[in-house]
Amino acid sequence: MNQQSFKTRVSGAVLCGAAGGFLAAAADILCATRRLGFGDSLLELTPITVSTSVLFGALLALAVVSARQLGRVASRQLPPAETWAVTLLAAPWLIFLAVRLFDGGQTSRLPFRSVWITAVAGLFIFGFFFAGRIFERVRRHLRRHERPALRAAVVAALLGAAFAAHFADVHLYRRLYLYLHQTLGIFSIGIFALAVRVALGGAADKRFEKPALRAISWVVLAAAAAVAAHSHAGGMSQTSRGAAYETMGPSASLLRLTANLGSKRRPGPQRLSEPQKPPLAGWVEHKSAEAPAPRAHILLVTIDALRADRLGTYGYRTRDLTPHIDDWASQKAVVFERAYCPAPHSSYSVTSLMTGRHIYDEATQGDVAFHPTLASVLARAGYQTLGLYTQGIFFTQGEKVDRYRRDKLGFENAVHGAYDAQKTTDHVLTQLEALSQNDAPVFVWAHYFNVHEPYLSTRFGDSPADRYQGEIAEADLAVGRLLESARRILKGPLVVALSADHGEEFEEHGGYYHGSSLYDEQIRVPLIIEAPGVAPSRVPGPVSLVWLAPSLLRLVGVEVPLSMTSATVVESLTSPSSWDPPLPVFGSVMKHHMVVEGHLKLIAEPTLDLYELYDLVSDPGERVNLFDHRPTEGKRLLGLLYGWLDDVARHENGDQRVLGLARMHDPRAVEPLRQMLADEARDPGCRAEAVELLQELSGYDAAPELRILLADPSRKVAMAAAIALGRLGDDSGLELLYDAVVSEPSPSTRDQAAFALARLKDDFALEQLIEALGRADNSVREEAVRMLGRLASPAASAPLITMLAEYRTRYLVVLALGKVGGAEAYDALMKVLDEEDRTDVRGYAVVGLGWNRDERAVPRLTEILAREPEIPWTAEALVRLGGVGRAPVWGVDASSESRAAIKKVKSCKEEPFVVEGEFLGRTTCTTFGQTATVSFEAAAESGGELLVRVGHAGVQRQERALGLGVWFDGRRVAHAELGKDPQQLRIDLGAAPIPSGQHTVTLNLEKKGRLVIDHVLLLAR
Repeated sequence: MNQQSFKTRVSGAVLCGAAGGFLAAAADILCATRRLGFGDSLLELTPITVSTSVLFGALLALAVVSARQLGRVASRQLPPAETWAVTLLAAPWLIFLAVRLFDGGQTSRLPFRSVWITAVAGLFIFGFFFAGRIFERVRRHLRRHERPALRAAVVAALLGAAFAAHFADVHLYRRLYLYLHQTLGIFSIGIFALAVRVALGGAADKRFEKPALRAISWVVLAAAAAVAAHSHAGGMSQTSRGAAYETMGPSASLLRLTANLGSKRRPGPQRLSEPQKPPLAGWVEHKSAEAPAPRAHILLVTIDALRADRLGTYGYRTRDLTPHIDDWASQKAVVFERAYCPAPHSSYSVTSLMTGRHIYDEATQGDVAFHPTLASVLARAGYQTLGLYTQGIFFTQGEKVDRYRRDKLGFENAVHGAYDAQKTTDHVLTQLEALSQNDAPVFVWAHYFNVHEPYLSTRFGDSPADRYQGEIAEADLAVGRLLESARRILKGPLVVALSADHGEEFEEHGGYYHGSSLYDEQIRVPLIIEAPGVAPSRVPGPVSLVWLAPSLLRLVGVEVPLSMTSATVVESLTSPSSWDPPLPVFGSVMKHHMVVEGHLKLIAEPTLDLYELYDLVSDPGERVNLFDHRPTEGKRLLGLLYGWLDDVARHENGDQRVLGLARMHDPRAVEPLRQMLADEARDPGCRAEAVELLQELSGYDAAPELRILLADPSRKVAMAAAIALGRLGDDSGLELLYDAVVSEPSPSTRDQAAFALARLKDDFALEQLIEALGRADNSVREEAVRMLGRLASPAASAPLITMLAEYRTRYLVVLALGKVGGAEAYDALMKVLDEEDRTDVRGYAVVGLGWNRDERAVPRLTEILAREPEIPWTAEALVRLGGVGRAPVWGVDASSESRAAIKKVKSCKEEPFVVEGEFLGRTTCTTFGQTATVSFEAAAESGGELLVRVGHAGVQRQERALGLGVWFDGRRVAHAELGKDPQQLRIDLGAAPIPSGQHTVTLNLEKKGRLVIDHVLLLAR
């Protein structure tokens, strides 16, 4: 081959490779639109994605054509020399892939592992070579004999293979096995490029001989390199970064390899800094100041799950939910417009309020010390103390604050009140009457639990949001009566404070309930304080619920213990216009941390390098992430956040301090943890804990490092590595786990080993799991229940049934019994439905019966479907039991098998049961357009009710709701606002007879989009 023809080959290869990269990037961008929609973030993501993929495709093609040329030069006599050269180019990666395939739990323990690796590597190499030879023969045949049909078939086959690889990359093993994603990415780009080359045909060779086209190929290469370099230098926004992590395939792998999704990682401090002075957590000596209301009575009212923006005094106008609280706040109190709980968990929020400390973060990083509470300090100062609250406040991770539960939060008198708001007020007033007979001042805490899920009130409607608002109105009425009567009963000055332990989410950021995010709907709470001589006013600056206990103590002239934060709101009561918050406000949940200063709020997930900065004045809904647009402010707040984490984790012992930071998911602890593990002279207990923490923090496959630690001289470290591997589904430490369950003296280690074995579905764990059901630690009992369900052994039925008597774990037990199955479990679940009145537990019992697969449950579930619409899983449980398609429940559950009954369907999916006990959304069908018709046989002599579970996949994903029209047999029967996530619509069809035969339900979106159908059922009366 002469020099001119080689240049032609190079230019053609560069252009075809660039085109292959472009096609792969286009597929990735289409996936990203599902999350981003068509907006600025997608525009930002597109150039960096396209340029990186185009550049990689061009370079890959250039490497292949160069290898082929070397093969030609080296051996002109051997026709396959070119293919062998390309194979040798790919061989290192193919060998690496073979090694990694035998790095898993089972495969790493195979006998003759090296022989297997060699054999598979050889198979990969020769397979690659023969695939190349076949492709070369097909290409030569197409050159000599132009056959359009054959060429089209080859192109279609190549495109199909490329799209299959792309689908596997995006949807299979998400966030796992980076090497596999990289392999699939390279494969899809390469096959896309081959498809382009074959599609161009032999005529392309002559076109590539033109100097202009060769020049274009190098311009494309240079332009892609320039755009990629510029894009990487500028970094990516946090919104685009999140989309790339979650939704893209080949491009995401390339971005991780080349730019790590941006130019800078962790823009906050990288070292373990010394605590700032004064400490950001506020542990300094308290100021002595004159008390505004010495020896005054204190009435503290908290309402569970009450978000601030549902009170009229905080601007809610849709319904008049809180007239009594609003009147009191406007006439007698100081309203703090932006108050935050320290964690959206009742257990931690209440204990933080009572201790003036960030208990969630302290407990997370290992500090379980017991601190003085507001009640205990006031009791020592001569106050009579009464707390009326439900034990439910300790149901979330309560074992970490169990000392406070057992000590009744320091109250001399504690009454565990009813859920009903009016009964709570009755109890408080009765106790106040008795306490008022003494001369000593009174501190009373009344916690109203009725606003917590399950919401029972239906005064505003049946939806969860309507029921929630109904419960708020019930609480307002009860609190109004309490405030009025308490003034009459208690003689003398009175301090009143009203707040909540956390808020509640209703899909504002894609979720429900609480305890899962740090957005305002979950973490912003009301805070309203009345004190003698203090005029009504409003305080705009952010404050923390942690500051309330020292504030109340200072108000009544009681010395604040040094254990409590020094930050208070006392000065704001008398000078609200000139008062500035003494500290930023901090909060945490799971791996997320928050800091609020002024009108800015930063939410950080440092382990993924994800940061969200919001301006709460211009963007109260927290929709526009400003972190990349206002980097100075974002980095300053992140510095404050890291300083606060350092302060919370303060410890004289360096290893303990590192472990404390790691428990709070601070990524700065990764390298110190590795150093700790590498030093066998360090404390074995610390090193054992470092094993688990490192795997959680590092964000990569830690299994190879953990396997090395199985041979550690310290048994504690080796055992911790075996347990961590078991949790990852790797059985390399199986023998150590067996030994631990049999002979380990520590019950905790035996339990953890059993949990790891259960993750591996090894029945050897069964006996130890049953023993763990009797532990005092609630989290251990809960995990034991979950793992017994995972093993699904009939021997677990009896022990699990005994656990039904325990209120806190009942919901988990019914799910586990469903997994275990059998007649004994069926009888127990039916008994739960007979005796249980809590909606959530009844719902889980329904799920358990669905798992159990005993068809005797069909009549009872049909009755529940008709009478308890608040239970969402009933229809899907009936589907699993074969109860749909026969009287009185008719209809279709969307799945691949039933797609023939749904016209205009694009695709149907069936997801695995990733979440144990989850039915909803597992089988759905998506339509081509905005209309679908569902047909099924049905009959109902007295009419019935239509049950449609449906959502939308709108063109603009930002659209929260689209109008939906529903027709039954050509008659319009309903109109609804449809969200992106499927929701259940219950439509009364009236009492008119529905004749036996084929019936149709038509669903039509009023705007362009696609329907996502879960089920369409007819429930006969």
